[in-house]
Amino acid sequence: MVASRSGHGAATPEIGLVGLGRMGLPICANLVRAGYRVLAGDRRPEAAQRAAGCGAHWVPEVGRLAAGADILTTVLPGPGEVRELMLGTDGAAAALRPGTTWIDMTSNSPTAVTEIVDALLGRGVQVLDAPAGGGVVAAGQGSLQLLVGGQAEVVARHRELLEILGSPGLVRHVGGYGAGYTAKLLINLLWFGQAVATAEALLLGRASGVDLGVLREVLADSAAGSDFIRRDLDALFAGDLMRTFALDRCCEELQTVTELARDHHLPFQVSESVAGLYRQALRRYGPADGELLGVALLEEQARLRLRHPPTADGPDDPGPLACGRPAAREPEDHRATAGPLPVPHRPGRSGREICACPLSSWSSSGILGLIEGRGDKRLREDLGARSRTPYLRQHVGARRAGGIGPVTRPVAGPPLPPAQLLALDPFPSAHAGHISPSCAAHSRSWMRGRRPTPWPGCRAPPGGCGRRPRGGAGGRPGKDHPQSA
Repeated sequence: MVASRSGHGAATPEIGLVGLGRMGLPICANLVRAGYRVLAGDRRPEAAQRAAGCGAHWVPEVGRLAAGADILTTVLPGPGEVRELMLGTDGAAAALRPGTTWIDMTSNSPTAVTEIVDALLGRGVQVLDAPAGGGVVAAGQGSLQLLVGGQAEVVARHRELLEILGSPGLVRHVGGYGAGYTAKLLINLLWFGQAVATAEALLLGRASGVDLGVLREVLADSAAGSDFIRRDLDALFAGDLMRTFALDRCCEELQTVTELARDHHLPFQVSESVAGLYRQALRRYGPADGELLGVALLEEQARLRLRHPPTADGPDDPGPLACGRPAAREPEDHRATAGPLPVPHRPGRSGREICACPLSSWSSSGILGLIEGRGDKRLREDLGARSRTPYLRQHVGARRAGGIGPVTRPVAGPPLPPAQLLALDPFPSAHAGHISPSCAAHSRSWMRGRRPTPWPGCRAPPGGCGRRPRGGAGGRPGKDHPQSA
């Protein structure tokens, strides 16, 4: 205990805070400014400087930090990190003294902490779950929304502390243990659902010729208006994917809430669809930062961008990648296929960004062309290793045995059905719904950007057939066309 903050002889509790990330650091700074002595810890050693910068005392050992705290506050990325901290080696749960309190501000799962809560209550440690809403800006201002679960008398005892971190009107006791977690998950579920539904409506409006600015005003003033439209839509229109939260964490939260619904045997089809879209976005972009990457995937699939005022990107401008960095103008395939849409990418050995999927041939042959010589070698090997398609495994193995080089001849073998192509998994949206029975020469011409008029029997996307029929009659391909019978 340290000196009284109120001046009436009451001792001020020492706060242990674990997690000095985007949210935890401003929370730590606010506690120090309010007069609390804060013992700060983080599994990243470089966070020691951040702790010192805001006036906290750095304690790298979790057990020692928990043993010295009257109130342990955790602000961690997710359920796995909380469990490791509390129950792992040198865990905090075993070090907390009877009569102390654990306040978890993580966006957590109520079922994931049951074992921890039971263990702490059995040892006389009080527990509150108080996940925070409002983001990094609200954390810095001390105006977070705190959704508190636990016993009413414990909430009342710690309200002064909680109201330092959150606006008094936004610190709400929502129920017993786990109720705060559940309320936060439901808020996030509805936000993601509103983002996806709004994006689909706007894409249809734009495709139908309605001005996005006019449509936003109409929707905001209607029965369909929402906080997403009124507060967050401007960020989307400006190309901001809201990068304060990682895509894998979005998927983790959506999975948690859909599992809760399944545990209660509730119908949850719409929410399952939203969670499925975000899982698909995770496969497409990886664990990049961006709460709106699910919307970016819809834009990519629609080949339309929700920007207002409209951007000046031309059809040959690759535009920004999903990570926000500029797309490389090499290889040429970007100009042929990407347009102003997010493109998968990865760092090359030299550190510069390279295209991870420099083609959209919409065909099995196109994937083979990527593996054989038109993409990064490590990516080709990864695609080959991950393939669950016997035809691809055999083909890639044969090419690897003879050395990887550019495609010089049409690839023999039947085209892969859509289900097998999608089983490749790294970039499913590049092929979904656009599978063509094209041959290797067909797709290579498409990769080079030549877009002559397709022959009538071709099911490639508009402009996708790279071979003009010559010598054929009645619109059928001539003998030089690879698909000629």
